[in-house]
Amino acid sequence: LMFDTPLSKLIAAAFIVLLLDQATKAWVLARLCEGLRVSLIGIPLRRFHNRRVAEGRLRWPLLALWWMEFLFFAALVQLWPLGAAAPVAFGVALGGAASNLLDRLLRDGVVDFIDFGVWPVFNLADAAIVTGVALGIACA
Repeated sequence: LMFDTPLSKLIAAAFIVLLLDQATKAWVLARLCEGLRVSLIGIPLRRFHNRRVAEGRLRWPLLALWWMEFLFFAALVQLWPLGAAAPVAFGVALGGAASNLLDRLLRDGVVDFIDFGVWPVFNLADAAIVTGVALGIACA
């Protein structure tokens, strides 16, 4: 695959983040009991199954919302003159959103596990969403 177009960069970044986040969540699910606190290379971990927003009838509208988000980012990187890094940054955010959506659809909630104690428990996808959007705006 050639990653020389903004859209291909967005899709590749999204796919990589989705795979990394799902791999970390699989590791957490296999190794940590719910609520158990441990430290891994100085990062405080605590498995938490976050069911907010995942209740019954909200799951499928979230899928439609994610597709609208994808179409928005795809149009953005195709139609507007953005900095070279912006498609990758927006792809990182999109991959995080896709991974959390996948959790909601398959696990009835999101697997969170990074717990600094002063912030709500979060995961790699949450960090990717915030960082990707911030960098995307900064690079635009």
